[in-house]
Amino acid sequence: MAHAERAQDVPEFERWDGMLHVAIIGAAKNGLLADVCDAINAIRNQPEWARLKVRSLTPARCAVYEEQHRRIVSALKDRDGDQARADLQEHLLQVRTNRLGS
Repeated sequence: MAHAERAQDVPEFERWDGMLHVAIIGAAKNGLLADVCDAINAIRNQPEWARLKVRSLTPARCAVYEEQHRRIVSALKDRDGDQARADLQEHLLQVRTNRLGS
């Protein structure tokens, strides 16, 4: 999270954002979830996704995502599954709205 918060541009932020996702998935020790994460990361690395990111990712949105990430990680550290799920759902819906407008 700290690296993403210090990122100077979208590609750097996106790299560390992806690393946070990989770390969370790895901690889950769930092979199916890891496979889904790998598939999503393959999509994230495609040029069209990169264009969506650049168009939708602003400093203000990065700040929101960073706060959401802190809440998700905090809930995971506290082993509060219900809160982690709620925070993660909020984050994913916000990203979807920002990227796709729906």
